[in-house]
Parts: sequence; C-alpha cells; structure tokens
Amino acid sequence: MSKTVKILILSDFIIISAFGFLNPIFALFLTDKIAGGTIETVGYATAFYWVAAVLVRLPLARRVDSTKSEKDDFYFMILGSILISLVPFLYIFSTQIWHIYLIQALYGLGYSLRLPGWYAMFSRHMRKGREGYEWSVNSMVAGLGSAITAALGGVLVGRLGFDVLFLFIGLLSVFGSIVLVFLYYILEPNHHV
Repeated sequence: MSKTVKILILSDFIIISAFGFLNPIFALFLTDKIAGGTIETVGYATAFYWVAAVLVRLPLARRVDSTKSEKDDFYFMILGSILISLVPFLYIFSTQIWHIYLIQALYGLGYSLRLPGWYAMFSRHMRKGREGYEWSVNSMVAGLGSAITAALGGVLVGRLGFDVLFLFIGLLSVFGSIVLVFLYYILEPNHHV
C-alpha cells in the first residue's frame, strides 16, 4: 500500500473508532441528559445528520472531481475532520434538544466535507489491481475499531460519565484529523497539495 493510503486508513480508523464509543450510548444520553429528549427525538437527531449530509455531499463531490489538483481534496478533508471532531465537545455543553439537532447537522456537514476528498484521494493512490483488497482493508480496520469501541462505550460511560467519554471521543477525533496533515508532506511531487 502507498503511504497515502496507509495514512487515510489510519485516520479513518481513529475517527470511526472514536465515534464507535458513542453508538451504544447516544440514545441513552439524549433521553437521560437532554431536556426534551425522547425516543422520537433520537430518530429526529439521526435525520438531521442525514439531511445535512445529503444536501452537501453530491455538490461537494462534483467540486472535488472538477479539479486535477488534490489541494481541494486535502483541504475539504481536513475541514470536515475538524468539524467532526467538534461534535463530541459540543455534546458536553448541550442541554436542549435543539442543540443536539444543530450538532447532528454539523456532524453530517463535517462527514460530507470529509468523504468526497477522502474517497478521491484513496482511489487515486491505490495500487492498480489491488483496489478490492485495499478498500477491504480499510473497511475491516474501521469496522474492527468501531466494534471494539462500541463494546467499551457503555462500560466507560457507566464508570466515567458522559462528559469524560465525550472529551475522550473528541480528543481521539482531533488526533485522527491531525494524522491527515501528514499527507501534506508525503504526497508525490506531482500530486502535492
């Protein structure tokens, strides 16, 4: 695998694993800690994520594909990763359901900024004839990380509380975003951002 693909996989692993902690406890957080939080609002919160994601993803993907440079891929990926990293920190300060809806929309926007550039860069730097393998490695590594952290999420919130867990998720996500900065230094000269 190229260095670029390895860095992209590492970043994906860290960020997806970080948010894996959230999966088993998000509904509990909303219903127990947020004013107005109900089972129904858990569904609405998820819908806010997806509406924001859907509205932005395709236009952004067209923008990323419209240039030959990887500069826009890189900067959108970094911006999206930073927005994603803000989400757990914002949960710490949220008290109302409308806060959650806005945070979820930000989360969807962040992922939609991150993904098209990530996919484009990953696809460009794969070894020819090994595309299925390299996509599968990424999927396996991210899935394994998410499985492990999902199993630990409930345990950690039970012992440390929501705020400590959100802080941990946020710090891991920031680290996953910082990993992407290394792409700036290793991209081949003809692809240099």
